[in-house]
Amino acid sequence: MRPRFSAAALAASLALTLAACSSDDSTESPSASASASEAAPTEAPTEAPEVVESDEGMPTLGEGDDDNPVLEFPDGDAPSGLQISVIEEGKGEEITPDSLVVADYVGQVWGNDEPFDSSFVNGSPLQIPLSQLVTGWGYTLSGHHVGGKYIISLPADYGYGPTGGNDSAGIGADDTIAFYVEIEDGWSSASTGEADAKVVTPAEDLPVAIEGEPGEPVTSVSVNEGESEPKELGATVIAEGTGDKVPGDGSTVFINYAATSWDGELSENSWTGEPEELAGAQPVVIGSGTVFDELKDVPVGSRVLLIIPESDGGEENVSSPAMAAVVDVLGFGEAAS
Repeated sequence: MRPRFSAAALAASLALTLAACSSDDSTESPSASASASEAAPTEAPTEAPEVVESDEGMPTLGEGDDDNPVLEFPDGDAPSGLQISVIEEGKGEEITPDSLVVADYVGQVWGNDEPFDSSFVNGSPLQIPLSQLVTGWGYTLSGHHVGGKYIISLPADYGYGPTGGNDSAGIGADDTIAFYVEIEDGWSSASTGEADAKVVTPAEDLPVAIEGEPGEPVTSVSVNEGESEPKELGATVIAEGTGDKVPGDGSTVFINYAATSWDGELSENSWTGEPEELAGAQPVVIGSGTVFDELKDVPVGSRVLLIIPESDGGEENVSSPAMAAVVDVLGFGEAAS
């Protein structure tokens, strides 16, 4: 197996990493990761199942004693398969299986009045790739759009059945679970910065060659022949977007990126899915000691080049090569108060 410089290697050496921090970020909302959305790899069905789009037999939206959304269940059994009820279709970007979504939600075991989890209560919306959630989320929401409001019903095979339930959330291995979901934002492997972002560093002034103009996915990045390896971390804005500036410590930034080691032996690309588990936009947290801290104060919509020096290993004695990464800043979420 070819070595990669994503998660463990760089985090353990420089605490500078291109993808490890995104795996850490998925736990930013403790409640969400513990119940609504935690999805370690399971043996759920791998072929895309049929999803019924219908209000028939589905819960309706109500309000709890605290005025937060809750689901009210009809008499009768839960749907036997995956089902989605469209409360309001979104008009934003189409959701795909590799999308990263920002969403508020409430989750309940079918027939139970009390939620097992609610971001409306805990104030922590999901900020996570659909691939890291129980599989029913991706199947039911794919093809719908950012800005939409949906009720989804997930039978056990597409919820917590493959992991034997979730005791801490009161979910049994055979339970159907249902969610009311408001998709606030989302990005996929096709998402990029602004096509008309102002170029501030011309291509000829960069130490790398980039396949893909601003506003297009980067299909490859390579270090120009004769370029010396960097001795210190650096960030260069290639094209400056017009969005809000990325705030400081604790904020979550949503990015797509393409990276290469200086010698060209190693590469990663969230646009092309290299490797497959990194396909699609990724969340990274500012102030967590990674190279992505360099994105602070960069406007959303920008394209940035990160230059990372070689490390001979830190306390974990893991070395990492010199690297270059082209990053598109897609959006951000404010730090939790």
